[in-house]
Amino acid sequence: DKTGAIFAEADSKYYACTSPVAITDMRDIRDCKVLRKLGIGELFTIEEGPVDEPDAGITRVKGKCIKDEVEGWITIKGNAGTKYAEPSTKHFCVLQEVPLTKLFPSSKSGDEVRKLAKGEAMQVLEGPREETFSPETRVKVKAISDAASGWITVTKDNARPWTPYYKCKVGAPMHRALAEEGAEVVRQGGAGQG
Repeated sequence: DKTGAIFAEADSKYYACTSPVAITDMRDIRDCKVLRKLGIGELFTIEEGPVDEPDAGITRVKGKCIKDEVEGWITIKGNAGTKYAEPSTKHFCVLQEVPLTKLFPSSKSGDEVRKLAKGEAMQVLEGPREETFSPETRVKVKAISDAASGWITVTKDNARPWTPYYKCKVGAPMHRALAEEGAEVVRQGGAGQG
């Protein structure tokens, strides 16, 4: 956000297949049975590992498929250096509670769908897009009434420059006295005069 707070970070337990690969019932590649094949782009979460198999020259993880919750062992790196799966760049973990809103700009975000809880997983559907914010104007002030001092953010709605001078919006006579009745006219004020 504009204060520099970070609400989410990439979640390294989500992996995406970069090549077709088998999910097997056992860790040992020699004694296992294929449960099914995972396709390119298919997602799984890591439940255990990664574990290097030095005899076979491969790296495996115990994973759980997002699509059908099949659980088993998956080779993520082959003996020739082939990568079968990599950490997903589209899955993040929420670091602190953050509102989920319908629209993009936080200044006009629309209705809040709900709050995303700390630790909750989410998938990026679009973006990331950088949000720009107008610079804020801050001034140090002292209240006339009690001499309290501090900083305020000046907006067009909460403050305007004070001036002891006024301008006429429409022509009007200027009187020497407060009461208009019977008071001497000093001059005729014209529109736009100060």
